[in-house]
Amino acid sequence: MFRECSTSDVLQFMRDNWRHYSKWIDGAHMKWQNADFLESSTYLRNSLSGSRVQSAKGAMPLQETVLPMVDPELDERRLIPALNIKDPHHPEWTMLSYFGVIMKGDIEYYLRCLIAISENQAPDIDKVAYIYEQIQTRHKGNEDLIRAAIYERAILFVHLKSRKTTKMFGWMNMKECISRNIAIESDYPSSSYLFRCLSFPAGDPIAPIVAAATLITSSTRLKDISRLFRDVIRAPKDVNISKAA
Repeated sequence: MFRECSTSDVLQFMRDNWRHYSKWIDGAHMKWQNADFLESSTYLRNSLSGSRVQSAKGAMPLQETVLPMVDPELDERRLIPALNIKDPHHPEWTMLSYFGVIMKGDIEYYLRCLIAISENQAPDIDKVAYIYEQIQTRHKGNEDLIRAAIYERAILFVHLKSRKTTKMFGWMNMKECISRNIAIESDYPSSSYLFRCLSFPAGDPIAPIVAAATLITSSTRLKDISRLFRDVIRAPKDVNISKAA
């Protein structure tokens, strides 16, 4: 169906008739469904999720797209895999979440956008920097997910301004940056806290505090410095508790 009709028309039809289709996709809680039905339902959902649809970046699986206008800063041009649909703010588009479409500006949204942009060998550096800032803002509580993505996937765009060269080295992962002694935070000073945290060993409760301390300047607010000192005092307790566990 997606091959013969436009993506927006097919998805619009599904949305308008979701009350009929939903029982085949979102009815696992119904007692009358047996194992065979649930298996068929899962197969149908997975098939639809993998269907190639039109996005701002071209054709790709539905499950790799995002809802348009989640972050207007990134919806310009063809930067991210924003799904080709009409009226993206309509509340009934929530049905797309069943097929892997990211619907809100959470950490998964910005990682998916970054992965999409990393396919471009000459990206808009300002947009890349903006995404790193958004990831940094959402770092707390998502440390493991962010670390796994940045250490394993080549989604760090290195251009080595700190070495007085305009040569663009391209996309790397964090392991490559560390092995080559590349200080990625020098290229993106507004996200230096994020990259300094990532440069420390995983699971180190003191690492974020050390990273934050290195960012203190004469313009740092007093309440931020006070909060940092409170974190310093609490950190040894956290270390002892983790060791005891």
